[in-house]
Amino acid sequence: MYSASVNRYEDMYYRRCGNSGLLVSEMSLGLWSDFWHKENLESSKNIVHTAFDNGITHFDLANNKASILNTAEEKFGVIFRRSFFNHRDEFIISTKANCEIQHVSEKDLIASLDQSLKRLGVGYIDIFYVDNLSSEIALEETMATLDLIVRQGKALYVGVSFSSVEEFKNVSNSIRTIGTRHLIYQPKFNIMDSWAETKLIDDLKDEGVICVPFSSLEQKIFSSKYSKEASTDLNNEKKSECSQLDSLTTENIKRAKLLNNIANSRNQSLAQMTIAWLLKDKDVSSVLVGVSSENQLLENINALENKIFSLEEREVIVAILKRS
Repeated sequence: MYSASVNRYEDMYYRRCGNSGLLVSEMSLGLWSDFWHKENLESSKNIVHTAFDNGITHFDLANNKASILNTAEEKFGVIFRRSFFNHRDEFIISTKANCEIQHVSEKDLIASLDQSLKRLGVGYIDIFYVDNLSSEIALEETMATLDLIVRQGKALYVGVSFSSVEEFKNVSNSIRTIGTRHLIYQPKFNIMDSWAETKLIDDLKDEGVICVPFSSLEQKIFSSKYSKEASTDLNNEKKSECSQLDSLTTENIKRAKLLNNIANSRNQSLAQMTIAWLLKDKDVSSVLVGVSSENQLLENINALENKIFSLEEREVIVAILKRS
């Protein structure tokens, strides 16, 4: 029987979500498709145990990001009920409904959340996201539904994921007029995405919304295979091996190699430095990572020990990212 480490909060760092009282671990575990591509649930369970034992409290799921819909929620629900049922108050569980795949009427969004609650075996979700806003449904209806969900106690906080900055602003304005605060924005960005540095962070500050980015490690682009060798032969890459194939350009691989040199000088791997780079901004409350092993998870957690960048390091990194 699993027994949580009594020292689990000693080495993890936590940040507040905007002006709310909600604290999240600086690293969050994304339990999406790749995490569950194992026949053995035991290995997945061990990763979740290791995450919690090392102070990670935020676990992000989705009901549509797996080869079989709802797999992530169902399998995490099994692990949660067996190991963590008495720790519910320590967990921050988030999930989402994809508005491009699912209908987004009030009835359908509430039904989607009810089904997620059933699969997870919990009474409420801490953070409920709408993913990929639909142009076919009025934004006001979607936001009114999120407001209702919070008032019903089915979710404590709401946010949007995978939308443009303009959509994010519209969401914030719309839901604010209703009375429920849009607290969290979950965009896709990493160290290669300069738009986040120049536009997103300032907009977040203006809206009083915090950011929890995903794809922080951009699948394979920050792995040792690409950071150490600036290979130009990309023809053998298969989309089944890397869902973000567009990032594997020759120029990005060259950037990764140069960034890896800086990471080495900081005694970090490139993946660790990438995580640290995102967390240098206080408006990024947590970084979502997906892992396939306990060792990979622990390596990522070690990134939190060195989040300070000197002025020289910042200037060199920005110069590398501006290469064309």
